[in-house]
Amino acid sequence: MDLVKAVIAAWVIVSLVGCTSMQPLPGDPVQYRYSMHRHVTPGRDVRVTTTGGSIHEFRVRTLTNDHVSGRSFDGTEHQVEIATITKLETLQFDRARTIALGATVGAILLTVLVVGWLGRQDR
Repeated sequence: MDLVKAVIAAWVIVSLVGCTSMQPLPGDPVQYRYSMHRHVTPGRDVRVTTTGGSIHEFRVRTLTNDHVSGRSFDGTEHQVEIATITKLETLQFDRARTIALGATVGAILLTVLVVGWLGRQDR
């Protein structure tokens, strides 16, 4: 019975953690100038693509009417002019991936339980 409790606990933990992924903000680049402050706040993780094709991924530190800036996980500082942004993505909870992860982990754990139970029946 301890194995069952451990398996259920593992499944609950994995399911609660969930998945996040970079998801594009709705609208076109011209609208970003007007909607940035609504969707992007300091502390938020973003991926920005500019007109030159550069991709910047960082945690926002400051946001003005003209620029968004922050630091990437490797310590690189980024400052991007809002007018040059062609694609803006933010890290968001992804319900579909979380459900898929929970179902997959649940199926694996159920298989482990069934195989373990069948192994005990053979004794």
